[in-house]
Amino acid sequence: MDIVTPFDFVAEFADGKKVAVIGNAPTLEGSGLGAWIDSHDIVVRFNDCRVTGYEKDVGARTEILVCNPYAETRPDRRVGDAVSPRMVVVITPMTRRGVKADFERWIGDYPVLFSYAPDIQIDCGDRRKISLTTGTYGLVLMAKLLKPAAMSVTGFTMFSPGTDFHYWSSVTPSGVKAHTPATEAGIFADILNSFGFPVTITPEIRQIFQSSGRTVGRRVREYGKRSWFGRVR
Repeated sequence: MDIVTPFDFVAEFADGKKVAVIGNAPTLEGSGLGAWIDSHDIVVRFNDCRVTGYEKDVGARTEILVCNPYAETRPDRRVGDAVSPRMVVVITPMTRRGVKADFERWIGDYPVLFSYAPDIQIDCGDRRKISLTTGTYGLVLMAKLLKPAAMSVTGFTMFSPGTDFHYWSSVTPSGVKAHTPATEAGIFADILNSFGFPVTITPEIRQIFQSSGRTVGRRVREYGKRSWFGRVR
């Protein structure tokens, strides 16, 4: 395990880039978004994502893999099996959970930066009743650290009915029951609206706005439609 510092992260990834944040929702299957995803400067993925064999839909590149520290939940997998990131960023909840030996086996020799969960600077209601996913925390952390010129977000459904699995598997993740997807959907939409840079979303992200009763903000546009710069993305 090659532990790196925030200084190393900043040296590796310049600010002001176009960033793609790619979730693991089944809506990516058959999407054909791979070339668009790979057109970004920095591609961010999550947890036990898969790239090899899915390039047409999810792209081939991974600059940053954001994950939780619970490698014991993926005992048969390792970073590098289907994705090769330049750096792994681990978002650790403020608990004492996790097994170091399992994590070291999973991470191998990849550079890894550890971070506690970032502060969510929007009104989330009673946080004691809300358990957010790595995807939402990662979205916030990457926006803060990378300071992008623009961000594209796809592959998130907040585990809405009929989409509570991944694009490479029809099995519902066991960790879903520990979260509050319906509440998190509104928080996710509010976070996207709070960004001070242009955000491009895909149809399933727009559905998150609709299902949570949120209005899409002025800086947020759907992929393939006219952007706030007056160009079609």
